[in-house]
Amino acid sequence: MGPAPGKIQAVMLAALLLSSAAFGAAQADDRPIGLIEQLTGAPEAEVGEFDYLYDRDKVDLRPSGSMTVSYFGNCSVDTFAGGVARFKDGEGRSTKGGTLASETRDCQSSEVAMTEDMVEAGAAIKRLTPFGEADWLEWTVKTTPIFKWEMPRRAKGPTQIRVEYADAATPQVIWQTEVSGTHVAYPESAPALEDGKPYRVVANFDRGDDVEGVFSVDPALEVDLSTQNRLVPLGWE
Repeated sequence: MGPAPGKIQAVMLAALLLSSAAFGAAQADDRPIGLIEQLTGAPEAEVGEFDYLYDRDKVDLRPSGSMTVSYFGNCSVDTFAGGVARFKDGEGRSTKGGTLASETRDCQSSEVAMTEDMVEAGAAIKRLTPFGEADWLEWTVKTTPIFKWEMPRRAKGPTQIRVEYADAATPQVIWQTEVSGTHVAYPESAPALEDGKPYRVVANFDRGDDVEGVFSVDPALEVDLSTQNRLVPLGWE
């Protein structure tokens, strides 16, 4: 029997929660540790809003830039002002005269659910799902989702995004669009997403492997409506 509505636990960045013995340090390095939610006044930053951050990244905010970062491994949010923000071991610190303010949000918890087979195989960690599919990494959002992906290096053209009902024997496309960036919000004008039903979102590139994710909507989630809690990452395994 699946978890009761409103109590579904999402897996957040399993590679940061398990030891490198299980997955290897290289895989942990490949996982983003956080998301840039806001960035202003930082012409030397070389990153932008909705970019992922990784361990050993640094962001130059001098002289007076500011940046808000939410972390996938926990419910913390850092706001940096000035200086250089540096990231290591899933955390950020401010250097070169900058300042850092931290807070904690209500967000989906980082509880990990594993089967014995997954432990033995060192497979990717999946979240508990009410749909009975142990091989899904599925995200639950309280309201309309924001889809985020990374472009393959050899991809040049726009990205084709489609959302389909995941439990159908044959794909049933709910909504699709074309995007030039690396994220898109599901629009209010699109067909309404039904509470508790599983949906698959797929990003198709002109060159490079497609990426996808599975998500559902649960208005009873006890979280705020921040970017972090609306995010559905694509391509995580």
